[in-house]
Amino acid sequence: MYDKVKFGLFGINGIEAMQSIIERGSEDIILNNSIDIATGEIKSYNGSFGRFRIGANPRGVYIEGSLPSILLPNNIYTLNRKDTAEAINSLSSSLNLDMNNAKVLSLEFGTNFIMSKPINNYITLLGECPNLKRMCLGDTLYFNSKGKSNGGDKPLKALCFYDKIKQAKKEKFTPPPMFEDVNLLRYELRLNGRLSNQLKYSGYIDAETLYNEDFYTLLKDQWYNHYNAIRKKRKTKIGYMKDIKKPSDAIGAFIADVLRENNTPNKIDEFVSQLRDAKVFSNPNYYTRVKNELYKAVNNANITESEEDIKELDDAIKNQMAYK
Repeated sequence: MYDKVKFGLFGINGIEAMQSIIERGSEDIILNNSIDIATGEIKSYNGSFGRFRIGANPRGVYIEGSLPSILLPNNIYTLNRKDTAEAINSLSSSLNLDMNNAKVLSLEFGTNFIMSKPINNYITLLGECPNLKRMCLGDTLYFNSKGKSNGGDKPLKALCFYDKIKQAKKEKFTPPPMFEDVNLLRYELRLNGRLSNQLKYSGYIDAETLYNEDFYTLLKDQWYNHYNAIRKKRKTKIGYMKDIKKPSDAIGAFIADVLRENNTPNKIDEFVSQLRDAKVFSNPNYYTRVKNELYKAVNNANITESEEDIKELDDAIKNQMAYK
């Protein structure tokens, strides 16, 4: 389930490591150097190796790219534990560096699902997620954390849902014939920095850790739990009127129906933000209580049920947990 990763190999002189690659004359690795004008010495290298970007300085080597591209002609697929170990060892061999000892600075963890309908049908049914901000950019739905990666503008954590085939075509890649007319939904968990803290993992996370069974299971559980935390839009049950027994049931049904008809994924959040800005409550816990009660009203279990499209996606996510 791994795709893009960023490694930092520290404790070595990156300049010397790149010069060793140049001396070997590898045609697959393209490197450019930056010269210190004052001394005439090389102060850094940057370049590429397949779908990987390489950077190096006297403090170490940075490598970022799609792990699947090492073993496969594209990143339509992601890698399981066994394939991840093979990809990292292959990368080590190509660079003549032991990448198993490289620190993992960021990663993307996810997989594809063949769906029965266009991807947007599912994305629009995914509502708000606690502690993450929902936002759509183009055809991709993001749930982003407030915190940013060190020295960058990427969120520390992001959940991403998008049409993998459409993205591949934007990148001028022709999907395999078997995927040409397929609705392929990709769901990813992206972690950009502070991996140990975010995952509450006590050990050092290096490339070798990625194919450790316990770590892989932890990451997969996080991926699954984040999806389940997303509030999904529901539909009104057919014949719900028969369940109305007293005035409060009728009022609750009406409120749920009105809220659901007029609610955009961020509407409730926007309202609660307005309350915060106006400093309506002295107790900050009240804002959370209001939000939870509004979502509870929208998803009134007595008159609503899951959309069929969400049931399909829920089943696909759940079934993925059975694979190692």
